[in-house]
Amino acid sequence: GKLNFIFTKDNKIYYYEEEIINSFCGVDLEKEVYIRKLSKDSLHLIKYQNIRNILQNSIKKDDSKNLWNELHPISFIFEKDTISEYNISQLLIEIDGLGFHQCHIRRIAPFEKKVLDY
Repeated sequence: GKLNFIFTKDNKIYYYEEEIINSFCGVDLEKEVYIRKLSKDSLHLIKYQNIRNILQNSIKKDDSKNLWNELHPISFIFEKDTISEYNISQLLIEIDGLGFHQCHIRRIAPFEKKVLDY
């Protein structure tokens, strides 16, 4: 997703926006390559209560929608398998009400873990 929220195993939440760069040079279109750009400066430590405000503010930006006039997907990234500290189900209902109808829920990727450990 363009908007990403990382939930760490020590209950911290980081937010970052990602610009995925598609590289077409010498690459078969069916085998697209994405360059992931993430640095420690890209991560913002936030509180759980601020997620909704961040999403509301992102809607106002010019680049908040894709070519089909839909809001960009959100990614919720987890470092551990269970989340008991937050009501994620309620959050998903709230963000759907804001117009975010696509979200990805996944485990932390190696490039994100590397930046967090840095």
